[in-house]
Amino acid sequence: MPKRWREETRQADVLVVGGGIAACCAAIEAAKFGVKVLLADKGRLGTSGSTPTSGGAVALFRTGEGDDLEKFSEDTHSGGEEMGDPALVGILCEEIGPGVGWLEHMGILFQRQADGNLHLQKSLGHRYPRSCVALGDGAGLMRGLRKEVLHRGVTVGEQLWITGLVVENGEISGAYGVDLAAGTPVHFAVKSVCLCAGSATGLYPIASANFLTTGDSFAMALEAGAELANMEFVEFTVVPAPNGLPISMGGATPFPSRGGRLFNSLGERFMERYDPENRERTRRNTLVRAIYCENEEGRGPVIMDASYIPQELRARFDAMHHMVKLRAAGVDPWKDRFEWVPSVHSLLGGMVIDREGQSNVPGLFAAGEASTGIHGANRLSGNALGEGIVFGFRAGRAAARRAIERRGLKGTTPGAGSEKRSSAVEAQRAKIRQFIDKPAADPRELKREILRTAWSRLGVRREGHLLQEASRLLEAVSDELNRSGVPDLRGACELLELSNLSLVGRAVAAAALTRRETRGQHWRSDFEERQETWRKWIVLSKTQDGLATELRGVGYLNL
Repeated sequence: MPKRWREETRQADVLVVGGGIAACCAAIEAAKFGVKVLLADKGRLGTSGSTPTSGGAVALFRTGEGDDLEKFSEDTHSGGEEMGDPALVGILCEEIGPGVGWLEHMGILFQRQADGNLHLQKSLGHRYPRSCVALGDGAGLMRGLRKEVLHRGVTVGEQLWITGLVVENGEISGAYGVDLAAGTPVHFAVKSVCLCAGSATGLYPIASANFLTTGDSFAMALEAGAELANMEFVEFTVVPAPNGLPISMGGATPFPSRGGRLFNSLGERFMERYDPENRERTRRNTLVRAIYCENEEGRGPVIMDASYIPQELRARFDAMHHMVKLRAAGVDPWKDRFEWVPSVHSLLGGMVIDREGQSNVPGLFAAGEASTGIHGANRLSGNALGEGIVFGFRAGRAAARRAIERRGLKGTTPGAGSEKRSSAVEAQRAKIRQFIDKPAADPRELKREILRTAWSRLGVRREGHLLQEASRLLEAVSDELNRSGVPDLRGACELLELSNLSLVGRAVAAAALTRRETRGQHWRSDFEERQETWRKWIVLSKTQDGLATELRGVGYLNL
């Protein structure tokens, strides 16, 4: 062990990893059970992750206006091209209404009409108006959630990066990480872990979120023996790029859902070719693919004309951060036409969970973008935050109950060490120390190689030979990382982060190469047709030989 390796030990009943809406909801709900909850945020609570950059829209149904629970579930299931777990879809659609009510009771307000009802907007992929928007958008949501997290007595660790999970006898017994501010390694003795650290938007060079996630949840889950599924379904969106410079602002949804129109360089309203009925209000994957094709076939750039948005909708829209960012870039959205380009929005794959957010590893729970099962091959607008709310609550509740059950059991009290546990902790120490005092490498060039490979071979359009190349190139990056070193702990964290991204990229490539069809966000130009025989989940697990893939039934944990 390096001479200056000064390790801390911190104890809690439940460790929640992440800082977005799912993590906050999990921590708040777990704290209600009187257990000691520690929330570890790699950034600053309230400003990190994807939630603060989002539009703050949550989809729910309102009875009495033609809509109902069954139709909401049908839209979500069909929008995901029948790849969502029906049990999880049903839970989301049923519980999100009460979830929004709970947020309002807590003090997070949503836009309302003059009659006091929630103002619902029709969004991409929905047959009915369902999208309600939090005042202050995603940033407003996070301000309220941060306040409630602190009010509930949750211990918040900011700039606290969890790098690995400690597994003893096949179940979670702790975690390991680094206090980035202090530069100190930390061993966490806990009974349950909720992984809510988002997906891997940092895998691609253009993203819709400001604070990029780096696949930490996915990498830790695989290492701990958890199963991932649906990793081929990378969710792409489009973002504005005035003067060719992309702006991270949560995606295109607010503009087409309110009436904005898209035109190509020939002046054609081209969405009529791709979805004559819905045009710009089509599903997100159709919108992205259409814009990609227009650019690739020489009819770009694609521009948005927001002047078609009705006057009565503009007052609410003007306060959204989308408008603030565009105006800061010198764009007047009501007068100027501006370019839009594809970008990554999220990864729809993740840990396979049951109804309570439990993975196949006892004591390991997940919620939000770290998990999978609801959205299938494509995510409907407003269901992302809904997922974080509903399953954040469920995972936090289940994690707290497990912690209570584990109290007093022999060998499970925080800090109770054993030879096996010491060995498991030592393995986590070694994962970080392996990078220290080796020949130095330039992490910037390695990161550029990861981004180039992902965008050119794991992007909107895919082909078998490109996916094979991606696997080879990312494997080479991983080998280079294993040979690379840095002089200190902070540098080791940077290399470990790149190692996580490389692993996630290989997981995406393996799943995408396996799925020989086009479905939702997964477009194989060498297999253009959707095939019913491929209505299965591609499940990944980590073995000594690398990543193993297996076909399983949709929602197999909840059958």
